[in-house]
Amino acid sequence: MAAVGKGERRCLRRNPFTRSSAGCAGATLTVADDNAPPRTDFAQSTIEVVRPLGQIDLLELTGLNASSWYSLETTRAGYVTLEALDPAAELTLYDEGFNPLADCRSTDSGRRLDYASAQAGQLFYLELSGSGTNVLLRLANLVSHDGLQVGVFGTAEDDLFQFDAAGQTLAIDGVAYELGLFPGASDIRFYGLAGRDTAVLSGTPGNDEVRLYPGEGRFSTGGIDQIVWVYAETINVDGGGGWELGLFVQRGPHFQLPGDGA
Repeated sequence: MAAVGKGERRCLRRNPFTRSSAGCAGATLTVADDNAPPRTDFAQSTIEVVRPLGQIDLLELTGLNASSWYSLETTRAGYVTLEALDPAAELTLYDEGFNPLADCRSTDSGRRLDYASAQAGQLFYLELSGSGTNVLLRLANLVSHDGLQVGVFGTAEDDLFQFDAAGQTLAIDGVAYELGLFPGASDIRFYGLAGRDTAVLSGTPGNDEVRLYPGEGRFSTGGIDQIVWVYAETINVDGGGGWELGLFVQRGPHFQLPGDGA
C-alpha cells in the first residue's frame, strides 16, 4: 500500500462481525483512501474474537476449527481438564493476563491438558490451535485434590462415576484420571449432587469390602490403602475376584457415614 503523504487521509472501515468458525467471531478491518476512487492497494486484517463459555463444570463442543480462542470461568477449586479428541489439535491454557499456564500432551484419543491449581471463579483463556477442522472439545472442572482426599463432583444432570481399583483409575462422565495424578490420596469421594447418578465400583483380585446404604456407599479395596465414598442413587459393584464382604444397611435419615464432613 502506498505511503500516506502530507495532507492525505486514510480511513479504517470495519465490516460487520461474522462467525468465522464454530469457536470465535471475526471482524475484517480495511484500510483505504476515503477521498479517492476505488483502489486495489488496500490492507485487510481479520481479528479472531475470544468466545466466552461462561462458568463451566462439564462442557462439550463439537465441530470446531483448530484456530479458536475461548474464555472460561471455573465452578470450583481443583483441576481444569481439557480434551481435544483430534491428534492434529493443540491446547494451551492462559491466565487472565494471557500468561501461559500449561500445554497439552498426547493421549490415545487426541490431546489433553490438566491444570491442577485452579481457584473457584477463576478466569482462564484457552487457545485451540493446530490443523484440525472438526474437533470435539471437552472441558471439565469436576475434580479436586487436597492432601489425602480426592473429591469428584457431579453436575445438575445424571452423572456416571467409575472407579477401577485394579487399574487405579477413576472417571466422571467419560473424563478419566489415573490415580497417580493425585499422589498420597487414599480417600476418594464422589458427590453426585443433582440428577439421578450412578457409581460403578470395580474391585481388585484381592479381598474387598463394600458397605451400601440408601443413596451412599463405602468401598475398601484389598491390598491398597484406599477408601472410596460414593453419594449416588445407584451403586453397582464388581468385586473383581477374591473374597468380597458386602454389608447392606438400612438407616435413619440423620445417620452419617464415618468420616463424613472431614
